[in-house]
Amino acid sequence: MNTEESTAVRARRQLWIGLGGALLTGAFLAGALSLSVNWWWAWLAPLPLLLTTARLRWFAAAGFGALSGAIASASLFTYLAGLGGFEAAAGSTLARAAQFALIALVSHLAFTRLPPLVGVFVAPAFAAGLDVVTPLLSPHGSAGS
Repeated sequence: MNTEESTAVRARRQLWIGLGGALLTGAFLAGALSLSVNWWWAWLAPLPLLLTTARLRWFAAAGFGALSGAIASASLFTYLAGLGGFEAAAGSTLARAAQFALIALVSHLAFTRLPPLVGVFVAPAFAAGLDVVTPLLSPHGSAGS
């Protein structure tokens, strides 16, 4: 097997692993954020994505993060569309996708540039920071939650 084939096989394997991590994270988040909440899934949700983003390129990590965020919003899409219309549901889905793209990108950068014991705490700290800043910048605040 020559190096071109092995590089292609390695890239394809990383693609499938990243896709699997994004799908698992999205599925766990969809269960955690749905109207019938399984709260403990939220603790497991980021692990598959974060474990796979360290080995991917930065744009693949952000793309798989966005995919997991979009999958996570799928469970609430019809509910949000009924409340605020299709535009509100689509905006919420895009916002969640952007949030998880940023989390995956920042965690990828941390895993590639920081010691592992420090890099582990970057994703939760960044997600908590987003959760603090979002209601401060939103005209609706935290919507009562």
